[in-house]
Amino acid sequence: MLEIIEAKTRADMRAFFRAAKRSGYTKKEEKYLEMYAFSPLSLLSQNGPQSFVVAKRDGKSVFRVLTGVDMRYVRKEECPQGYFSVFDGEKDEEAARAILKAVMEKQRNWGMKRVIGPIAPDGSGFFMGAGEGDFSGPRGIFTGPDASFQCGILRSEGFLPVKTECAYEIELGKENPLSAVARKAEERFHVEIMKMNTGLFSTDWIKRILDVSKEAPQNEMRLMLERIRPFIETKHSYIAFSGNVSLGYLVSLKKDGGILRAATLITSSEHFSAPAVLALIDAFLSGAKKDGLDRAEISVVDSRNLRSERLVLRFDGRKHRQYTVFTKNV
Repeated sequence: MLEIIEAKTRADMRAFFRAAKRSGYTKKEEKYLEMYAFSPLSLLSQNGPQSFVVAKRDGKSVFRVLTGVDMRYVRKEECPQGYFSVFDGEKDEEAARAILKAVMEKQRNWGMKRVIGPIAPDGSGFFMGAGEGDFSGPRGIFTGPDASFQCGILRSEGFLPVKTECAYEIELGKENPLSAVARKAEERFHVEIMKMNTGLFSTDWIKRILDVSKEAPQNEMRLMLERIRPFIETKHSYIAFSGNVSLGYLVSLKKDGGILRAATLITSSEHFSAPAVLALIDAFLSGAKKDGLDRAEISVVDSRNLRSERLVLRFDGRKHRQYTVFTKNV
């Protein structure tokens, strides 16, 4: 017998956690989600109503979803759109479809006209989209496990893809074909590179990132950086600057039993970005090679960002997974 419940007690939330135990999350990912996505510490939980929904079959948790509304987004964009996240569980088709039905009912009750997901459950951009592709090898932390079953269910229920982001694997043993160009760019534009020091008492790295990402909400950005501090691989994370001006940064995340992940490369919109990009990539490739690593993951790159995709392909990157966000009218 299938039962759909809304988690409201501690016992219900334990059932919510159990529903995705075999979905493929690492222990550190589970801990991060439990601490920052499924608690009042979640930035999304502060912006509007949320509901944790669990499907039980004969008393056993088999599927789950988090659904809600970011009222700040709704008001800003004047768009009555809700979201869902962590659409996870066993390959139980009836349970997955029943969970989606519960999502739609919730969104209608909240007055929404459309729903989108899976989105990042904590507002960070991590665990965005449902994953498909090659999951036979290690994946970068916080990208999300194989969700090809969920993608099939979403498509069959009339959900349409709205955004796809890709993960690429690159070999690090080869010489950087743009190394000479990077050196010339650094010299011409006076670009310098330094490793990111994210030590417990260090705040300069946060200031420099905020200087580059001025368009992002500063308080939320600062909070997110503090939360991911323990997961940043400082040996392979860099800041580009000229004089005292921050030009860009590259953040890599620790392997955590998987693979080194170059997760974020951002440059300032106020300065010419190409020299900073070249210098940051060269530092990452050179440092990883020197460290004896043979492979790394570049993720995630929006499929519509042709410039970034061409750059990854220039380094013989192999697209091996994709993460799709879907939408449907409620």
